[in-house]
Amino acid sequence: MDVRHLDSFFNVRANTLLMLIKVDDSIRCKAILLCGGVSQRMNGKLESLFGSNNLDYCLDEGAPPYKQFISMHGVPLFVYSLAEFLSSPLITEITIATKPEWNSKVLQFVDSTTGILLRRYMHDSVPPEPSNSKECPDTAYYNDHLRRFPFFIYDLKELRCVLSNSSSWNEALEHAVKCRDTSRYKVINLCISGDHRAATVYNALLRKNALNARLPGCCRETYIALVHDAVRPLIRYVDLEQLISSVKHHGAVVPAVSVLDTIKVGSIENGTAYVNSTPDRSSLFAIQTPQAFKSSLLMSAYTNVLDEEGKSLPGWLTDDASFVEHLGLNKVAITQGHRLNIKVTTWEDIRVCSQHLKEAYFSESRK
Repeated sequence: MDVRHLDSFFNVRANTLLMLIKVDDSIRCKAILLCGGVSQRMNGKLESLFGSNNLDYCLDEGAPPYKQFISMHGVPLFVYSLAEFLSSPLITEITIATKPEWNSKVLQFVDSTTGILLRRYMHDSVPPEPSNSKECPDTAYYNDHLRRFPFFIYDLKELRCVLSNSSSWNEALEHAVKCRDTSRYKVINLCISGDHRAATVYNALLRKNALNARLPGCCRETYIALVHDAVRPLIRYVDLEQLISSVKHHGAVVPAVSVLDTIKVGSIENGTAYVNSTPDRSSLFAIQTPQAFKSSLLMSAYTNVLDEEGKSLPGWLTDDASFVEHLGLNKVAITQGHRLNIKVTTWEDIRVCSQHLKEAYFSESRK
């Protein structure tokens, strides 16, 4: 297929799906936000952002010096995706996979900065920004909650977290767990990230089972899992409704954009790289996140590989879809991604991403 016609291909396919697929509202959709990376490709450069006077991007005092915590326009990178998941009526629950020593800071960032984004584009019923909105409880307040509960509730009306030391905790917890009012309350779980991406996703999937033991009824046997990289903050350009509709039909779906550059397959001989072949780029796609799966399928795919202790991962198992491909029981469908849904990987990406976030969330035309 000619790469120039891929956009029309996606549009026709999406329209067909929306006409043919009857959305099953009984299947809940839960997001997994991968927030445990240690930014190895940055080679320690990020620490230079501490104390920076750059209002577009910096690292706040006390923040872990990793990409997902870079503050862009006053909001940590991971919170941009979290805010989109919280505001989506299709998503009932979110898991943030991160390191345990970061939990308190993650909770503090969610509590103090998510409302900055939600206040700018949610409905008119959100409260005005209070004069002391940047103030938040001290670390002890958050730690006190986290000693008892590995999850918390986000209140989309008040635009703050509801914790166990709040008078509204029991009411908010009941509404969130039973999905009585997902337009106001949503559960946010915290789980331990692994040594690599695959282990982190697997931990998050297992976490659902553990949470169900503690809160019976909160986790149905089958749900739609959206797995997303926290350092891909421009998720608002992805059509989540189309993605979720498609996965209910196909079982596994990834967003993608067509490859525009010429790709070469090469090899190293005596220290020199040589071209071996040039694949037809009309069949090549750049895969993005969030990737969507029926939870039982994704769990089977990861269990198939990770349950064997000491087994090293093949180098090509770099995303969730590759594990499903390796399982061989279900084809992975492709849906339209967006070229602005970029991943912050290198130092140069930080400035580019900051510019796109400013346009997407803070330009006058977006108010």
